[in-house]
This record gives sequence, C-alpha cells and structure tokens, in this order.
Amino acid sequence: MAPIAFPRIACASWIISGPLSPLPKRLPGLGTRHPGQTIYPFYPCSSKRGFPIMAKILILDDLPDAVALVQKILAAKGHEVIGFTDEEQAIAWARSKDVDLLILDIKLKKLTGIEVLEEIRKVRPAVRAIMLTGYPSLETARQAKDLGALAYSVKPVDSDELEETVDRILNPSR
Repeated sequence: MAPIAFPRIACASWIISGPLSPLPKRLPGLGTRHPGQTIYPFYPCSSKRGFPIMAKILILDDLPDAVALVQKILAAKGHEVIGFTDEEQAIAWARSKDVDLLILDIKLKKLTGIEVLEEIRKVRPAVRAIMLTGYPSLETARQAKDLGALAYSVKPVDSDELEETVDRILNPSR
C-alpha cells in the first residue's frame, strides 16, 4: 500500500473559516473574505500563542482499517500522518524523511514493531515512538521501553487516549 498523507498546515499568518470553507484554508496575505467567514490570526508554529506545533507522524499497522482510523483521528488535530501497512516501505520512508513520531503496531506480517523501531533508531536515534498492540505482554513492553518507546497502548485504542498520548509526547512541557 502506498503511503497516504493528509495535508500539513505550515506556519501561516491568517486562516479563514466559515460557510464556504468547511476546513481552515491558508491565506498567504489576507486573500478574499467571503460573507459569513471569519478571518483570524493563526500561529501553529508558535507555542506562545497556545497552538500546538503540528508534527509529521508515521503510523504502521498490518490492518489498513487501523491505519485509516489513526490517520483520521490525528489528521483532524492538524498533524501530517503518513500510514503504512508494509514494514519495509515504512522503514525506507522513515530513513529518507524527517519524522517526529512513530506509532507502531507490535504484531506485523514480516517483522515485529520492536524490530521496525530498532531499524529506524539506527538512522533516527532521537525519534519518539508509541507502541500499539492487541496482544500485550511484559516481554514486549520491556523491549519497547528498552528501545525508548514513550508509550505502550493496548488496542483498541480510544481516540481521546490516543490524542492525549500524542499531545503529551509531542509537547512534554504541558
């Protein structure tokens, strides 16, 4: 399966919202204001303004529905989420692109999520990771912790729990 990317909103000075624009749209200047729309300042790259810094997140799960669900939840929060169901593709992508957070299923088709994390850590030692599993065990939890995973969640993951965990990992000062 090819990677699926949701749009990332870069630092912008203004966004508009309203009846003609169901999702915020970036305006380089002020652009055109339509009746009923609100124009307001938007500083996604400034934590001083209270907006979270959006992250590039890689999700790897052998189930396409699980990938789509996590993508939907996190993309709605403004993150760029790239999903994979194939381990080699995910590793190759993570080697060639910057990534802020990995969300890895432990039980995969060819490798385990632990092995994938180990491979990615060879080229990106500081990358943060969340491990997901439908088959929790002390052994996998210990291995994930030893490799520096910051969270270990049992599936099915609650959307609020996932959002809170991602926010806590990406914004540790909160």
